[in-house]
Amino acid sequence: NILKQDVAVLKTEVTELKTDVAELKTDVSILKTDVAELKTDVAELRVDVTELKTDVAVLKADVAELKTDVSILKADVVELKAEVAVVKEDVAELKLDVSILKEDMVMLKAEVAVIKEDVEILKEDMTMVRQDVAALKTDVGTLTTDVVSLKDVVSASKIDINFIKVAVTNFRENQDKLLNTPLFLRGLLH
Repeated sequence: NILKQDVAVLKTEVTELKTDVAELKTDVSILKTDVAELKTDVAELRVDVTELKTDVAVLKADVAELKTDVSILKADVVELKAEVAVVKEDVAELKLDVSILKEDMVMLKAEVAVIKEDVEILKEDMTMVRQDVAALKTDVGTLTTDVVSLKDVVSASKIDINFIKVAVTNFRENQDKLLNTPLFLRGLLH
């Protein structure tokens, strides 16, 4: 009878342990899915950052053509580079060590709970990174619009300067004619 009771107790404990293992496997599976999604998000953000770097390079070329007239834009580009550098994150923390499944069940539950908290923090960080990338895209669009506007202003100024030059030349020619007119009349009188 004592043996039967011991066996019954052991069976109950084994059943409970199997339940714990099943729950832990489910938690680990969910965590793996979350990590895979986070890795995908990081890859997409890297593409966005690459596109932003390309846009910044184009803006630099435009700034070089405008020279001193767009010196303010050069400062904006430097600031944009700094913001893009902030977007880069270290994803090494995404590696999970599943060897802890061999450890004590109580310790394992505690470790899995900590990992869940870390994944939630990473999700929040990723949301902030998305917001930063969206803000950077907006800044790049604004800078591009400003550069186009400044190019138009410079072109219009060049046209105005050429017009003034022609007017000055015409004025000088007319002035010379007026100055020479008395000499011509004097010659007729003599």
